Amino acid sequence: MDEHAPDDRTLVTRIAQNPSDGAPWAAFSERWFSQFYLFALRYTGRHEVAEDLAQDALLKVNCTAHTYDPARPVRAWLVTIVRNLCVDWWRRNRPTTPLGDSGDDDDGPPALELPAREMPPHELALMRERTAATVRCLDLLSAAEREVIVLRDLQELTPAEAAAVLGVPVGRVGSRLHRARKRLGELLAREYPTLFPPREL
Repeated sequence: MDEHAPDDRTLVTRIAQNPSDGAPWAAFSERWFSQFYLFALRYTGRHEVAEDLAQDALLKVNCTAHTYDPARPVRAWLVTIVRNLCVDWWRRNRPTTPLGDSGDDDDGPPALELPAREMPPHELALMRERTAATVRCLDLLSAAEREVIVLRDLQELTPAEAAAVLGVPVGRVGSRLHRARKRLGELLAREYPTLFPPREL
């Protein structure tokens, strides 16, 4: 980001003060659409849905910027907006596709990103299988388990930011994440033992 560009807090404040000024809104949209999109993609695993939710999140910010409390971390506030939209979508459209069957979707669940470095074809194929399996097992977690993994492991929020989004004490984020990771590991080992064999002690 340009060191002379206004920070997120300043942009939100300017949007709230003068909604008809398109400059701060354009700058904010350019900066945050991709972040909203990636969060929604990791949460839903569906490109078109993620695009729609990212647009909805931008509009939500525009409509509610006047409610933002400057004393609150701005990133946590923004993530809360897209997170709530994702949760609402999930409650209405929770996938029912059986494990191991990606249905009629394009290339299966794409929510987790693959490494950018070049990999041998067999390693890349294995990584894609493990990625798809992980996303399907994320679908089976409870909302609380899924959310903390998305926030901490996929969105890479700090414990304090995740706590602000979830509305829980910081200390609870760590214990919730530990339980969620353990549950996800158990599901992966049970449903995909060849892809995720038990670790040797």
